[in-house]
Parts: sequence; C-alpha cells; structure tokens
Amino acid sequence: MSNKRVLEAARWEPLKPLIWFAIVVIALWLLVTLIVPTLLAGDGDLGGRGSAGDAFGAVNALFSGLAFAGLLAVLLHDSKERTKDLVHRRKEQRPYLAPSIFKEDLIREAVDRRASYGVRLVVAEKHSSGAEVSFEVEVGLRNLTEQTAMNACVTVAVSDHPSVTSKSWVTLPIGMGEQVSVQVRLTASSTEGSALLVDLQREVKFVVGVEYDALNGEAWRSSVLGTVAVEQDKKPEFENVVAGKYKVGGGVDDIAPIDLVTEPVERSWSQEFLPEREA
Repeated sequence: MSNKRVLEAARWEPLKPLIWFAIVVIALWLLVTLIVPTLLAGDGDLGGRGSAGDAFGAVNALFSGLAFAGLLAVLLHDSKERTKDLVHRRKEQRPYLAPSIFKEDLIREAVDRRASYGVRLVVAEKHSSGAEVSFEVEVGLRNLTEQTAMNACVTVAVSDHPSVTSKSWVTLPIGMGEQVSVQVRLTASSTEGSALLVDLQREVKFVVGVEYDALNGEAWRSSVLGTVAVEQDKKPEFENVVAGKYKVGGGVDDIAPIDLVTEPVERSWSQEFLPEREA
C-alpha cells in the first residue's frame, strides 16, 4: 500500500464509528417510515392507521435518544482528539537529555568521542566482613532537542544491587546541542561489596538515568542500561583482588585504579514523562 493510501486510511479511521452510526440511523428510519406503517395500517382500517400514528411517537423518542447518542459520540471523539493534540504538543516542547557512560556509543549523536566517559574501579579491598568497593562514574549528558533542560539530576545504580546507587545535580540549564559531564561516585561495603566484586568477574549492569525539567514546568526522565566488565587482559590481576591477595587503591603497594569496559544494552534507551518529580 502506498504512503498516500496509508495516510488517507489513517485520516478516515477516527470517523468510522460515526459513519456506522449514520448507517444504522438511516436503516432504522427506513424501517419505521416504510415497513412499520404498512404492517400496522392494514387495508384502510382507521383503527390500524391510528395505531400506526401512535407508533411514530415512540419513533420520535427513539430518534431523540439516537440524537443524544450521536452528540455523545461527537463529544467523545473531540475529547480524544484534544488528548492526542495535548500529547503532541507535550512531545514538541519536551527536551531530551541523552545520558552516556560509553566510549563507543550506539547513538553516536549522544556523545562527544573526545570525552572520557566511563566507569573506573578506584577502590577494591577485601576484609573479614566483606569488601570495600568504590567506582568513579563519568556521565555525559547531551541535549538532542531545541528545548532547554533544567534542574538535571543524574542517578547511577547497579541493577542487581539496588542499594548501590548515587546521584549528582547539574545546576546550570542545558541548551540545544550542549553537553556536560557529571561525576558520580558509587560505593558498596561489607557483604554487598564482596558480592559486587564477584559479579564484576563476569559483568554487572549499570542503570544511568537523568531527571530534568522543561521550560513549561513538565518533568522528564531519560535512561539507558549498560554492561560494565573488566578487560580480558586485566582479569588475572583482578581475580587476585577478589581473592584478597591485592587491593585496588591509592597506596604504594596497591594496584592502580582499573578502567572498566562499558557497553550499552541494545534498545535500552528510553524517555518517560514524570507526573510528579521528587525534589
């Protein structure tokens, strides 16, 4: 089917209920005006004709009800169109901040390739009650629309470890095409930190989200899901950290902070409207 036919069909789609309603009304009118009088009138019987006339009183009530139903259908259709128009206007006025922690990004417009977005393991130390773990997360935000975003709040969380989460605020507005960098620090301790180190031997998933306001006062949230893992050539060294033989930190004998590999999960970019945004 051609694009012209598809657009034509889409234009007539909302009117289909009204068209069927009109067909039903016309059919009932023909039934009452042509068939019912013939059946009730008889062969010149005045009494039958009187009964036929009385039938039209019920017909009037029927058409009054149908007229009210038609008016109700029109009002419902108008309300639906107004709602669609409101949604369209809302989408036209919304900003879109794309968050990123990926050096090689599937959405190329969302990041500046010169930037050093990513995740770094800066502290990892085993002890008797578990482990102390700390990440430095560099989050890039870019506004992909012409609408200004304000009061942006970046949140980073580990999906399988809900208690490991942190946030950071951006005080300045972010205009069209502008890009900012935000640092967020994640920490985990005790058994949570120990479990996180074990999971990092394979990979963990980070949820990177940002909440922000539009100029019209509406609030939005953009987010992306990414995998975080240790590079293959650094895994033997990292396994010694998990075993408690070495630690990652700033000491003389410590292993230097480890830059982790980050990849976006396919089709995980999203944006949603926030009816009520928490301060």
